[in-house]
Amino acid sequence: MMDHVIQFEEKKWRDSKGIARWINHSCEPNCGVKDLFKIVAMRDIKSGEEITWDYEMTEKHPWWRMKCECGSNDCRKIIGNYDNMPQAIRDKYKGYISEWLTNK
Repeated sequence: MMDHVIQFEEKKWRDSKGIARWINHSCEPNCGVKDLFKIVAMRDIKSGEEITWDYEMTEKHPWWRMKCECGSNDCRKIIGNYDNMPQAIRDKYKGYISEWLTNK
């Protein structure tokens, strides 16, 4: 079930049996990650708006990839691990990326 896990250390993942299991990826997310597992709003979220985060905010495993069809004007088309995330996106998400990735 690698599609529903959150990586928190090199070669360690936690299965998300909570809300994270239902949150989809977006290249324009409205949520991010604080500490290791807290999903928090990055901006005001409108009533009825889908909750999303950028999966590259938590993933480091080099082989993981998915085709993105989020529909955003900023869609990157292929989502992988944190190493794929452009520096401009990292800067935009500052404070909302899993600490184990940013503290390396």
